[in-house]
Amino acid sequence: MKLYFSEGNLKGKLLSFEEASIIIGRSHSCTLVINDPKLSGKHVELTQHDGEVWSEDLESHNGVYINGQKIAKASRVKVGDQLKIGEEVFSLVETGGKELNNIATATVDSGLAESDPDLPEQQTELSFNKTPLLLGLFFVAFAYLFYEVDQRKITPKLNEPVLIDLSVEQGDEIRLEQAGFSDNETGNVDGAVDQELEPECVLNISSPIESVSVEVNGDYKGELPIELKSLEKGFHYISVFKRAYHKKEFLLDLQSDQKVVVDLERDERYLDFQTTPNSVNLLHEGEHLALSPAYIRKDKLEGKNLTISLDSYSSVSVVLNDLIKLYELHPNHCSLEITLPAIDCEVNLNGKVLDSSENPIKLEKLNAGEYFLSIQARGKTVKEEFDLRIKAGEDKIIRSQIFTISHFVKLKSGEEFYGMLQEKGDRDLVFALEQGEKKRILLKDILSWEASSKAESLGISKGIEVIKKKILPLNENIWEPRKYRGPEREKNIEKFAVKEILEDKSKMDLLSFFEKYGNKYLEVQGTVTALSSNENWHTLRLDDVVECYFKGQNEDLSYYGKRLSVRAWSLGIRGLDMLVLTECELVE
Repeated sequence: MKLYFSEGNLKGKLLSFEEASIIIGRSHSCTLVINDPKLSGKHVELTQHDGEVWSEDLESHNGVYINGQKIAKASRVKVGDQLKIGEEVFSLVETGGKELNNIATATVDSGLAESDPDLPEQQTELSFNKTPLLLGLFFVAFAYLFYEVDQRKITPKLNEPVLIDLSVEQGDEIRLEQAGFSDNETGNVDGAVDQELEPECVLNISSPIESVSVEVNGDYKGELPIELKSLEKGFHYISVFKRAYHKKEFLLDLQSDQKVVVDLERDERYLDFQTTPNSVNLLHEGEHLALSPAYIRKDKLEGKNLTISLDSYSSVSVVLNDLIKLYELHPNHCSLEITLPAIDCEVNLNGKVLDSSENPIKLEKLNAGEYFLSIQARGKTVKEEFDLRIKAGEDKIIRSQIFTISHFVKLKSGEEFYGMLQEKGDRDLVFALEQGEKKRILLKDILSWEASSKAESLGISKGIEVIKKKILPLNENIWEPRKYRGPEREKNIEKFAVKEILEDKSKMDLLSFFEKYGNKYLEVQGTVTALSSNENWHTLRLDDVVECYFKGQNEDLSYYGKRLSVRAWSLGIRGLDMLVLTECELVE
């Protein structure tokens, strides 16, 4: 198609496009980019189909006007029609088959390349008014058509229309014959042109298809069904068309009042987007594509993950094949989206384990109601639980706040961190030093990073910075404590109350804490708040924070609630908060 710009930034320029569909706007993703502040990013789309051009407003702010009329839906553009978008005024001068020849000479210069570097340079030729010549050729063609009337056996009855399909390829002969009539009576064009035609006929045109448009002798008449009065007797050129259907063109020999029913063939390149209810939005990555009911080219949808949405209804993810038939939205459906941290998690909904390989997890077409959701870091004790009540039409979103030490990161600067990997991108990663505190680290600054299952067992507090490996050797005793050394264990035993230990833990940094409580015999006093046992060991928990491990099985529950003193070697930390004493002995 060719466009001639008479006003605006491209005034005087004639542009030619080979694409079947072009988009004009300010966005660099458009086919034609125009720096006009009154244009939207994607303002208008022009689509050429079966020799016709259709214009569609892409939800622009300032609208699209054809011959001064603002359009509200996809509208046909004829050769010579004037379009206005923003400050830009242009006309359609050629569609590949038809051409307007009274435009001024113009040359596309480097100024256009600045707006759209991908558009090839075009140059127009000086043209003259060819309209009289084309009209002459048109009448010569009709003369030749009826000169050959005795060559083909098509015998219409009197007062019935003769339909001639103009899509017949060149080289096929069209012959008409009516036995018993003279040349003038059988449609001799020369005779017909000289005769005075009587405007006495009424033509009714209808179609089983809704919203079909019609043109008669090149003039747009409206949508079918339609009644056309006072038509001259003789031949009339009829064009019937609708977007997403193949256009039908024919000659009608009108000799009396006639009724014509025209059916159109669907163009399978278009999807008939139909939903129940109507007015459903079709989206791709937030970009609006269509509002049902609508026709949309299938090649725009192939291979894309689409979303359909409507107020008061739950949104649904779909692909092209889901929309081939009428799509029905259920008013009682809801959805649940679960965003997980960048660690391996087990997710359970109402007792069913969900596939957590995709993050986020998107559950659609759920029935509205109550749900119980649990999220647990795999191999960890850290767990989240949610009692959910999801309403009809609601799109519920849950973002996990689980925090656990999952990775060990070494930077080229020498810094080292333990924390939880939350997100890894192409250029950086998001590292949580503690819940609510995030650190974004560029990949180029990282020497190494790896999953660390030892992080919690080495006494590393959440978010603590490792200072030149001093912490790790210091805490080797936590899970494999040293053995008591005979009578020496009675010497220099320091006594501490649980309350004192907790106060120090809250005030001291990790190194200072272990210098005071690690690598030494100590005696801890507290009240037993929990007990457990198996065949190899039993445990007493003091004041809910210090776990004391004893060799051998013991199910004596009489210790519960008593205040005891326990001696052990070195105090350690399990996980992030629990203090641990191993190889313990009770003080009588």
